[in-house]
Amino acid sequence: MKNLVLFLDILFLLIVSLAVTSIGGEISKLECTFERNFCKWHHSAIGHFDWVRHKGKTPSSRTGPSNDHTPYPRARYYAYIETSAPRKELDFAMLKSGPFHVKDKCCFSLWFNANGEDVGSLIVLDGNSNIANFLGDRGNVWRKMKKTLSAGPHSLSIIGVRGKSYRGDIAIDDIDVVEGSCPKSTCSDQPCVEGFCIGVPGKISCVCNPGYTGKYCDTSINALQDQSLALTTTCQKNRCKNGFCIETPSNSTCVCNPGFTGDRCDSRKDSN
Repeated sequence: MKNLVLFLDILFLLIVSLAVTSIGGEISKLECTFERNFCKWHHSAIGHFDWVRHKGKTPSSRTGPSNDHTPYPRARYYAYIETSAPRKELDFAMLKSGPFHVKDKCCFSLWFNANGEDVGSLIVLDGNSNIANFLGDRGNVWRKMKKTLSAGPHSLSIIGVRGKSYRGDIAIDDIDVVEGSCPKSTCSDQPCVEGFCIGVPGKISCVCNPGYTGKYCDTSINALQDQSLALTTTCQKNRCKNGFCIETPSNSTCVCNPGFTGDRCDSRKDSN
């Protein structure tokens, strides 16, 4: 009897240990600094080109970061999209996490640099749902994106979309995942695009430069007055029925799931 109780105790501890390892292991696989490779992230075949590991400045002038997010005491690697020819507007590169399960909640975060007058967009998807979309030039500053993921199954994609010209390199670095909800934004997250940040954690505010407005000083007043200069918002309207939307400041399109076609991915392909 004692042996049976001991066996059951050991079995219970083993099951708990495996469950914790599985859940924690799945989440930890998302973490990546790009120092040696792309970790557990893989390139999607539906992209037009791939993300590239690089350190230092990108080859093209007036675009991309000057260095990685944590360059000291030496230059380190990050991942970026090279938007020179033969790339064209709305071409995109996609990194995928593969499916994973969150037991309770976790905070997914990454740092990004979207520097260049013709930056397209950086999009993060969970399945086909858009959970982050950074459109247009954000300056040569590393900024933090974070999102609380709820309990349940997830599959993330990080998409870099090429804008109108080669001056649209987008970089990402230091992907991290921690258990629990994401903390409130701080000024160290660099949230203010055209302005500066004041306040304390959880109570921050952006003071905008002349000519800009919005919570994060990312909207040009001229663009508000002239609709021809305004950023498109079609991806925020869930117009792609069976797929996902990508966009640049001047254009957008739907990328359809297998078996679907049409401008809104609302038609099934002919099986014949």
